[in-house]
Amino acid sequence: MHVVIHQRHGFTLGEVILSSFLLTAGILSVSALITNAYRSSLENQDVIVASELAQEGVEIVRNVRDNNMIRKIKTGTPAEVFDGFPSGSSSRCSVDYDDTTLSCTGTPRTGLVKTGGFFQTIVSGDSHFERLVRIDMGPSPPTARVLSFVTWNASPDFSGSISRNISWCTLSHQCVY
Repeated sequence: MHVVIHQRHGFTLGEVILSSFLLTAGILSVSALITNAYRSSLENQDVIVASELAQEGVEIVRNVRDNNMIRKIKTGTPAEVFDGFPSGSSSRCSVDYDDTTLSCTGTPRTGLVKTGGFFQTIVSGDSHFERLVRIDMGPSPPTARVLSFVTWNASPDFSGSISRNISWCTLSHQCVY
């Protein structure tokens, strides 16, 4: 006599539900990790670009000073190397990469828009980055302290907070200098 034992092959409903839950939890965890990494990457990109734009602001002012020095040497005139620089302290200026002079009168244009591979100031409109260069002229012998502030995704208070208190400019305020 032969006894036939039927064995069932497959998974129970509980096993299927448990494995589906674990698989879903794993996929959601990985997608959240990828989303956070992408967001962090974009934020870091803004910090790097803002840091470079702040450095560029200082370099432009240095370039204007150096051009004044070269002009003074070439012409043999007793021109001041800080010709065209504002007098006094906390002068607010706007500068572009192709500027040969400083614009420190009135309300400076601070918005920066990328055109042709370069960031340039705009008169009005929306911009992702804002830059303000603050120049403090020192006593004799003439010296200049230059601070270049750049903010992004924020509404900078260039008339108040930054120009008076540089400790306001932090990464939590989306500002570098």
